Amino acid sequence: MTEQEIVAGHGDIAQASGTLGLNIYAEVEFRDVLQTCFSSSDLGEGPGAVAWLAGSFFGGDDAIAQLWDNNGRLGLNLYYSLGTLFSFPDLGQGSGAVAWLTGDFTGSGQTEIAQLWDNGGNLGLNVYRMAGDTVQTVINSSDLGQGSGAVAWLTGNFIGSGTTEIAQLWDNQGTLSCLLYTFSGGSLQRDPFTGDLGQGAGALAWLTGNFTGSGLTAIAQPWAS
Repeated sequence: MTEQEIVAGHGDIAQASGTLGLNIYAEVEFRDVLQTCFSSSDLGEGPGAVAWLAGSFFGGDDAIAQLWDNNGRLGLNLYYSLGTLFSFPDLGQGSGAVAWLTGDFTGSGQTEIAQLWDNGGNLGLNVYRMAGDTVQTVINSSDLGQGSGAVAWLTGNFIGSGTTEIAQLWDNQGTLSCLLYTFSGGSLQRDPFTGDLGQGAGALAWLTGNFTGSGLTAIAQPWAS
């Protein structure tokens, strides 16, 4: 299942004009070369977006999600099965976010979209999931009990909870600290695994993977010494 991070600040909404085109490249019939398997110059929507995400939103093949600003409201377009459009102009929330993440946060078996947002310095969270041909808001919290600042937002199977977990890495006066959120009791809650990691907060990049062979997601912090 695709897990990824897209960071979009309040001033980072893309101001694109025109129509949205799409090309998809894939290996076809095991010919050992990438070919254009889908191409369209007009998918019937504009190209502006606050974030682009991909995942198994319908529980089958991956789809492309275009999250967009509709006069301050959050809109969603989903392109599925090589161009089929599902359009939702208002998800009932604002379009601002400190990060956009994908993962199976609630154990639904399909990709969900997490919108982490700043609520006057507090961290808010909305999680959206497809249910048939509609979108459900399955988590709606204006305050997770933490601040909204971070040096990185990551997703993975860090502690083996059975759902996608969210890691908030933040700079605690020069020291790297981690907050981990997992789904429990119908909401996303802070896991006891938290606090000072004993290192500085600077990094060239933040990466996730099964680096230790444990089967769990680990975090890599390349840095310049």
